Amino acid sequence: NVNKGEGKKLSTVFEQMLEFAGARSGKRKFDFQTVDVRKIIENAVAECQPLIEEKGFTTETEIAENLPPINADKTALTQVMQNLIANSIKYSNGKKHLKVTAKNGDGTVKISVQDKGIGIERQDLSIIFEPFYRAESVVDAQSHGNGLGLSLVKQIVEAHGGKISVESKIGEGSIFTVELKS
Repeated sequence: NVNKGEGKKLSTVFEQMLEFAGARSGKRKFDFQTVDVRKIIENAVAECQPLIEEKGFTTETEIAENLPPINADKTALTQVMQNLIANSIKYSNGKKHLKVTAKNGDGTVKISVQDKGIGIERQDLSIIFEPFYRAESVVDAQSHGNGLGLSLVKQIVEAHGGKISVESKIGEGSIFTVELKS
């Protein structure tokens, strides 16, 4: 049923808009607690499993054994990871491999999602986290999305006192890294 799919897409967009408005106004209440990064990553990958299978992806996770627990909102952080995974799948460029890593930084935990996708133009790297921003190449490719995903991700990460960065090479892929205090 085509309409059902469209309806679900619309409600997801609507939910994202509401969340975004809440995050923008500082009204979104986060439930901070001690969380295990490994569980967050495993949950996010499991939530994305239907999409991963549908698109024929292989995923690799590399999670350091001795990761310290972090203080975070489990649901929000899982959403961040799901969003990054879904984006990597969406812009895959036919190379269907995804790698999620988590390692100790210096007093931080660094979580990265790496793809072998289309990559991001250098001039776009500094603005991809802006609300409603969508790269020309993505718009040209008629890819679905409202441009809210990454700005929501950034808002959530910053509300956790963390930061998000991206490295990318055109045609080779991108690495999104979330850094959170441990």
